[in-house]
Amino acid sequence: MSRIPVLVVGDAPNLASGLARIKRDILTGLWNAKDRLNIDVADLSFDYDDSPWPWPVSAVHDGENWAERDIIPAWTRYFGTRKGAIFTIWDPARCFGLASRAQELPVQLWGYFALDAVDATGGISGPAAATVRKYRRPLAYGRWGAQVLGRPFGNVTAYLPHGISTEVFYDKKLDRVLIGAVAANNPRKDFGLLFETWARMRDMRPELKFWLHTNSAVGPAWSVPELVEQFGLKTALILTGTEEALDDETLATLYSQCLATIGPGLGEGFGYPVVESLACGAPVVGVDYAGAAELIPRGDWRVAASGWRYESVHVLKRPVVSAQALANATLAAATVDQETRNYCRASVTHLDWKALWPRWEAQIALWLQELR
Repeated sequence: MSRIPVLVVGDAPNLASGLARIKRDILTGLWNAKDRLNIDVADLSFDYDDSPWPWPVSAVHDGENWAERDIIPAWTRYFGTRKGAIFTIWDPARCFGLASRAQELPVQLWGYFALDAVDATGGISGPAAATVRKYRRPLAYGRWGAQVLGRPFGNVTAYLPHGISTEVFYDKKLDRVLIGAVAANNPRKDFGLLFETWARMRDMRPELKFWLHTNSAVGPAWSVPELVEQFGLKTALILTGTEEALDDETLATLYSQCLATIGPGLGEGFGYPVVESLACGAPVVGVDYAGAAELIPRGDWRVAASGWRYESVHVLKRPVVSAQALANATLAAATVDQETRNYCRASVTHLDWKALWPRWEAQIALWLQELR
């Protein structure tokens, strides 16, 4: 039986983005399972730096259009006229041109779609919905995303979470003295809310210390030094990630020093920091909205929006959150007892890749049946 080609498209595996991490993990799984699945695997990557990987990689040249003009040459280079699948790991809006151009190839479209908000209709519409309709196999991160992605089809689509390694992220049994947050410096991560919340928490418990891990101290959305100055947290904040990236072992050590962590996102498709924190035994408090909410295991750790606003050309619905409500919930969650640590860890054991990958491999095997 001939092998079926699969071209995976998305952020380059050398990048530090969440989407790159997802794609890297899935590509690793596909590459290791290529003989069992009887597939050939190749990678078309945005912002690729020529670093070596076990699988073949081509760089995206048409970055402005998210690989629209690259998809046919990349497929032809690796697979000629063979029938197979193109598997994109991006949000629907980025894939509109690529999905249209791929209609000229003998392929099915599979998509693992990042969604972190709905629009004013309560779903997705316009080009994003039109993109999803072009896909034979749309796949969501979780139940919430499956409901949103299913609306263009009038059903609920399939979902599969991605995972972590609990051999890296685990409770290291350290003294817990921090309230942490791990988030990129971008508009969707509400650092203004985060710092106001921390300031209110310190007013109630002056001994608290705070930890922020982010990629940039100044811009593109927030100035951390200005937030520190205005909210009076100069002596209370530990800042990491802005000078050099931390490895996962070091991140796990810091999570293990947290009484609790805060998810400052205004909507997450998944939320790696949520799962990492819980795996290290630290409760997570965040907004009760979008995909990350279903990963936060207790209702009192999920804070309801006090209002809503809309942003961007896609008219995305974003929550308005009370800093005092977030502070109160985080203080209530902050604890060092072993029972809570064990509860947190147990809530994400199913997301360890060792337990999760067999589900992924079985799903891919089902999709491949149509191509044989």
